[in-house]
Amino acid sequence: CSGQKCISICYYEEENNWWVSKLVEDFDSTVNCVCWHKSNTYLAAGSMDGTVRLFTAAVKGVDDKPTQLFGADVSFKKPGQIICKIEINSWVHDICFSPTFDSIAFVTHDSCIGFLPIEEGIVPQQEQVQRVRCSGLPHLRMVFLSANRLLAAGHDCNPTVYSKEGKGWVEKKKLDEATESSSEPTSSARGAAFKKFESSSTMGIEAGGGSKGATISTAHHTCITDMATCASWYKGNTCTKVVTVGMDGKLKFWDLANLEDSFSKMSL
Repeated sequence: CSGQKCISICYYEEENNWWVSKLVEDFDSTVNCVCWHKSNTYLAAGSMDGTVRLFTAAVKGVDDKPTQLFGADVSFKKPGQIICKIEINSWVHDICFSPTFDSIAFVTHDSCIGFLPIEEGIVPQQEQVQRVRCSGLPHLRMVFLSANRLLAAGHDCNPTVYSKEGKGWVEKKKLDEATESSSEPTSSARGAAFKKFESSSTMGIEAGGGSKGATISTAHHTCITDMATCASWYKGNTCTKVVTVGMDGKLKFWDLANLEDSFSKMSL
């Protein structure tokens, strides 16, 4: 990604013992996020110009002959041939392919998550996009837990689970179920001073007047900036654990082993 309105597709040139980059320059603003297709010959990108784009990324002489996933009309003459351009009209913060590679998901600054279905032999179209309105503030990062579950987090400080039901996606539940805590009394003047400093630095709250002793009940007190998982945290095709980090300096591990059971109880 780049603030120079481009993407660099890099590959190692063994003959010259050097890394070479091919630039994709078809953006009107900063490129925020990219995601590779499993074949390494397609690339999805989201940018600050309010678009989601799908490109070819195969490098002649380096990659094997690409599969014509989006039809025979797609050209592989050079990296960066645009396959489709979807107008979102909002900053795109993150983008990723689903585990089954039958859709592209993306989170945007207008508190929405978008899903673009992918069908073999067909170029994705604007009208196919489904957008789900978030109940809270905009998300910044997301990760697929399975083909039918997605976890997203950001300015809301609370990871949110989205579920595929039928042909569409819906917001299911907040992951951090902590209840709102009441104001905790401070035992000393020093404790009160520290609480005032903490509220001001982590939450932007002045501990005085109506907001005296204000607290946030979630594990993260400020924006969640990233999340990740790893292969050992998967049970079959389902992710059972993720880790999040936030601007509050906290790193939090979330155990999702019982997530499906909680969904079953919600449907009773």
